[in-house]
Amino acid sequence: MRESRRAALRLAATYALISLAWILFSDQAVASMFPDRMEQLVQSAKGFAFVLVTAGVIYALVSRLGDRLSAEAVRSSAAERQLRQVVATVPVGVVLTGIDGTVTFVNRGAERLLGVKAPEVVGGDIDSLMGENDAAGSPISDLLRMGAIDGIRVGGRGGAPVRSVVARAAAIDPELESTGWVIALADVTAAHAARAEAERLVSTYRFMVEVIDAASRAIDERTLLRRFAEVAVSSGRYRGAWAVVVDPETGEFHDVASPGMGSRALETASTMLHWSRNDPSRVPFDANGVMVSNDVLRDQANVWRPGALEDGFGSSVTLGVPIDGEVAAGITLFAIEIGAFDSAELDMLSDLVDAVTYQIVRMRECRAATGADA
Repeated sequence: MRESRRAALRLAATYALISLAWILFSDQAVASMFPDRMEQLVQSAKGFAFVLVTAGVIYALVSRLGDRLSAEAVRSSAAERQLRQVVATVPVGVVLTGIDGTVTFVNRGAERLLGVKAPEVVGGDIDSLMGENDAAGSPISDLLRMGAIDGIRVGGRGGAPVRSVVARAAAIDPELESTGWVIALADVTAAHAARAEAERLVSTYRFMVEVIDAASRAIDERTLLRRFAEVAVSSGRYRGAWAVVVDPETGEFHDVASPGMGSRALETASTMLHWSRNDPSRVPFDANGVMVSNDVLRDQANVWRPGALEDGFGSSVTLGVPIDGEVAAGITLFAIEIGAFDSAELDMLSDLVDAVTYQIVRMRECRAATGADA
């Protein structure tokens, strides 16, 4: 504020000196041409007074204007500092760029999401900061064109976890052509995980209801196991399924259903049926529980391994249906994902096997009571 007043004083003083010099020398010139000295002195005095008054007015106006500009600059600076503090501490990631995509600002939220430090990336290119997105190519070009993208995957640098974010972009000043962009990033990883878990639970309950309903309606073991395999694939939970029944007298396996199975997996199934006739001990069905391979390609002992790559599955589980300590039937399920058969999935399948076992026992008891052939 003092500096603005000094500037106003210098401007007014300069104006006064120039004006006074002009009046003085112009009056001298006039006096040399006109002999009436008194009249010339009066005119000079009046000019001097005019110059002093106008210089004072100019000083007051410029000083007031300078004070106002200084006050506005102070307020603007304080507001800018306050805004930067707010932007720096909000949980949402904020990135500012120039019109050419050069990063000019990264707040702490963006540092956490992206796994970077601001000094390392400011001045760099926004594409290299955000990285490539497998699902959408380069996300930045799409983001700046559409203004919003959901589900961009970011992070992974410096040990930071990969996260799913919602991104929004807008011009810093829409009224100007060349201002740059402000990009906001919100972490929705937990929300996506919760939604995926909810969808999984709904799918699980639907699958269980359909299998139990099929068990209650089935007229024999084959119909029940065939429906189990068909629902497993049609529900979208599994890539394929294979169901067999066991001849209680010979121990031989008989194919019941193989929905969704690829050609290589079918070859393996045929081989296993051959084994059941010649060497039942080699058939991987266990009456005491389940056999899980959550990464078939890495499981050297898994009989399904040759077909995992060709038929497109990553995990498998084999379920034995036990009756009186012996395997009465078997179901193998194939999932696309590696690690698909976690403890929750296995608990659900165990409950379904119990329901299937109970229904098969009832069917056999009914046949025995009516004298029907097994």
